[in-house]
Amino acid sequence: MFSPDCDPDMIAPIQPAGRRAMFFHFKELTRLCLDILRRAEGPVRLDAIVDTVIGIKGFAPDKHLRKHITDSVRASLLRMQQKGRVRQVMDQPDSWWESVGLVGR
Repeated sequence: MFSPDCDPDMIAPIQPAGRRAMFFHFKELTRLCLDILRRAEGPVRLDAIVDTVIGIKGFAPDKHLRKHITDSVRASLLRMQQKGRVRQVMDQPDSWWESVGLVGR
């Protein structure tokens, strides 16, 4: 990379942080979602999780921001489900989630 005969096109570009980094720190959304599910007395609707996250972060109510946060929360929950930390209780008509620690309670 530092030699004069190096081709600059061979240097990999720096990847941008992405849209999620605009609103949440690293793993912040995952921690928020787990916290909400652990404190709940049972399964929680996705919309309720999104409302709580928006309230905690102090975001102004906005249709586009809400859709982005909903998509981010859903993706975060699906990643946690793959790791066995949460499970989806019901998918239709609403999405309900619970912490795996609550299963069988």
